[in-house]
Amino acid sequence: MKKIMSVLAVSVLFCNVAFAANTARFENTLNTQGLDQAVVEAMAEGTSLDVIMTQALAIEGMNPQAVIIALLTAGADVGAVATVAANNGVSAQIIARATQQFVSKGTTDTQAYTPAARPASFVASIPVSGVPGGSGGGAPAGRYASPSRLR
Repeated sequence: MKKIMSVLAVSVLFCNVAFAANTARFENTLNTQGLDQAVVEAMAEGTSLDVIMTQALAIEGMNPQAVIIALLTAGADVGAVATVAANNGVSAQIIARATQQFVSKGTTDTQAYTPAARPASFVASIPVSGVPGGSGGGAPAGRYASPSRLR
C-alpha cells in the first residue's frame, strides 16, 4: 500500500510541475507575442482547450471574448470552444458575441488588391529577321506585318 501511495504522490508531483511549466510558457508567450500566438503554440503542443481556457481566464484582466476568438482563430471547433467556455463560467451572451465577431471577422477580406500581371506582348514575339525593315532596314517593320505586303 505504501508503494501505491508513493507512486501516486510522485505522479501527482510530476503532473503539477508539467502543468506549471505549461502555464509559465503560456504566460511568457502571451506577454511577448500576444494571445493569438500563445494559443496557437499551446494547441500545437497538444494542450487541451479546457486547459488553455483555464490558464487564460486565470490571468487577471483577461477578456473571455478575446480568448474565445483566439481559440477559434487557431482552428478550434466552434462547438468545443463554446462547451469549454460554458464549463469555465463564461456567459452564453459572451460566447455568442465572440462567435459572431469571429464569423464576421472571417468573412471580411483583408488582403490588399493586387492587379494581375500584364501578359507579355504578342507583337514582341513575332520574328522580324527577313522582314523588310525588320532588322537593319531603313523603315521599321509594321506592327502587324501582312504576308501580302512582303511580296
